[in-house]
Amino acid sequence: MKGRRTRFYRRDGTPYTGPDAWREWTKDSENRDIKMVDHTVLKTGYLVSTIWLGLDHQWGSGPPLIFETRVFCGEQPISTHRYSTEAEARAGHAQMIDLYSNAEPCRPISGRPEDSHRPKRPH
Repeated sequence: MKGRRTRFYRRDGTPYTGPDAWREWTKDSENRDIKMVDHTVLKTGYLVSTIWLGLDHQWGSGPPLIFETRVFCGEQPISTHRYSTEAEARAGHAQMIDLYSNAEPCRPISGRPEDSHRPKRPH
């Protein structure tokens, strides 16, 4: 279809093209060495994980969002940020490390995600 944007992108940001684009993306997305960007467990108990999604999560206009950083307290994700490039994702990962390294310790509570302790962002 003319004007339709691709949904699948390689880690370097180039689109997968052709009729087998989704198959190529599926193969790469199952490869941990390709998928994992960074993974950090903090002394405060939080886990910061950054991965390549490869599937565009941009719902409006703008560049494709193909990387994701999530912060976990226990098994509950408490913060999610998406990025267009690996450099942005790595910078975002570092920002989350800085923020959650100085936060009150993670105290996971079983049940609803909103029951987990969430640190207050500095003003």
